[in-house]
Amino acid sequence: MGRYQQNQHTTQTLSKIEALAGLSEDTLIAICEAAHFRNLKPKEILYQQGEEAHAIYVVLSGGVQLIEHTNDGKVVGLKLYSAGDLFGLLSIGGIYRHQSRVEALLPTQMMCLDRESIRHVILQHPDFALRIIDLLIEHVHMAHSRVREMATEQVEQRLARALLKYGQKFGKRMNGHILINISISQQDLANFVGATNESVNRILKQWDQEGLVALSRLRIEILDWATLVNIAENK
Repeated sequence: MGRYQQNQHTTQTLSKIEALAGLSEDTLIAICEAAHFRNLKPKEILYQQGEEAHAIYVVLSGGVQLIEHTNDGKVVGLKLYSAGDLFGLLSIGGIYRHQSRVEALLPTQMMCLDRESIRHVILQHPDFALRIIDLLIEHVHMAHSRVREMATEQVEQRLARALLKYGQKFGKRMNGHILINISISQQDLANFVGATNESVNRILKQWDQEGLVALSRLRIEILDWATLVNIAENK
């Protein structure tokens, strides 16, 4: 495949990604030419907490999670990113160190753009500059929402919201239900919602008995999406 055909094929792929949809073909070509690609195996680390942030990343397939180790030894699951998501935006503005590590949940293909390359594309393509501003605002809003959830919501609400998030990112519809199609332990969920393993275990068992979810080894199936939404919204 020639360079033009390869760029055209890649830009068609990028145009279907939500974070980049609607950008001009010239902009998408510039992004492709500035990018390099990386494949991750499940559990493979993209970067470690404390490393210098030097690139932004677009998930082309698969998925990753952001995990933070706090000073008191706790592990906190911060965010989930699946195909179409873009992250690492702070690296554009200056020298920052990652506050979390990123670990692949599935076989994952990433598109990576280093700081200097992405700043060059931003300067040359105003539509991409505006998109980056929109994404930064969205990420700030999401961070504020996450802080509010952790500070004000009950564990049941946070756990329901977490299951819905996992379902949205990695769910597979089966017989009218949603199977979270990655290995996920109760400890993973406890880390994600900021609760004890015992609390998460108790709530999940109750929901299993009530028919809201079905539990199996490292798999969770959501049987009653609407009720989980009501719990998450405290209705």
